[in-house]
Amino acid sequence: MPVDALIVTRNLKEVLPQTIKSLQYYPFKNIIIVTGEKTDLKSKKDWFDFVVYGGKEPLGQQRNIGLDLVESEFVCMIDSDIVLTKGYIETLLKLFEDPKVAVARGRLFPLHSENLYSNMKSRVTEAFNIIHRQVGCDAALYKTNVVKKVRFNPKLYTREDHDLNNRLRKLGFKVIFTKEAYCFHDFRMSMKLEIEHHARRGNIYALLCSWARNVSRPLFFFMPW
Repeated sequence: MPVDALIVTRNLKEVLPQTIKSLQYYPFKNIIIVTGEKTDLKSKKDWFDFVVYGGKEPLGQQRNIGLDLVESEFVCMIDSDIVLTKGYIETLLKLFEDPKVAVARGRLFPLHSENLYSNMKSRVTEAFNIIHRQVGCDAALYKTNVVKKVRFNPKLYTREDHDLNNRLRKLGFKVIFTKEAYCFHDFRMSMKLEIEHHARRGNIYALLCSWARNVSRPLFFFMPW
């Protein structure tokens, strides 16, 4: 089934070598890059098909820029720190047999499981996915004609994926999180860096509330792997 891959990144150097290698696990029709570095436009690398400059636009708008180049029936948003696994895309595609499904994503296991922060972040993220019925763009598969029509909010720098999901639900579509598929996520930050990152954006209160709410749930401590 035709699927395009869309990677939004600050620059090509930020895309993990493991991410690039894992793109071979599915025969993507096109691999599209939206980059924030103009010099990347001159790149002759052979692992992607199209590269376009996203400038300093909000993340929501950068995703829309990439969507305009998508040609396939489905598009997989693959962040630069995501590593796909064999069969991941195929498993998600089966969920779209339900015509109401607009977005589907599997579990995100930590790429570096020996790191305490990575393990905690992975579990908190999964608890959030289940409790709030949300999935991020990290490695989510979208029905192209639906997401092109609804589109991401071009003014949002973060949570653009959750905003889109909420609007899709209001239109009667389904957003699916499944434990039947998984890929790996390189949680590159630390607790200190994450707090600093959100503090710069004025989101520190929301960050602390989210962590406190999710880690307090029994679901966090007894999550089956």
